Amino acid sequence: MKDGITARVKNIPILDNIFEGLSTAETMYLSFCEDVLIRGNISNTTSRFVMGYYSINVLVKDNLVNGITKEVVYVSDATADGSTSYVGLGYTKDYRLVGIEWRIVGVVYLIGVAWMG
Repeated sequence: MKDGITARVKNIPILDNIFEGLSTAETMYLSFCEDVLIRGNISNTTSRFVMGYYSINVLVKDNLVNGITKEVVYVSDATADGSTSYVGLGYTKDYRLVGIEWRIVGVVYLIGVAWMG
């Protein structure tokens, strides 16, 4: 961030992919992204399907997640080191989850709700 302006990657389509062999990592890690569409993807054996930090307007729609071991979608305003300096400033908002099917291999938690705004 410089002078109150944050750089973001915008207009990201992640469509119709098959992800394999990510057993200890996130399938997708979003950081400082805006206007993201994640649709029609298949993820086999992953810890998390989507991890999002400081991202705005993310639509996760009609994906299949097999063998997940943690959260389907994890969204946070905290930094990786636990700092909460951006919490509540609106850097992470507007996540919408539609039509996600997952098959469980462990405990699954959905952090947040279907709409975070």
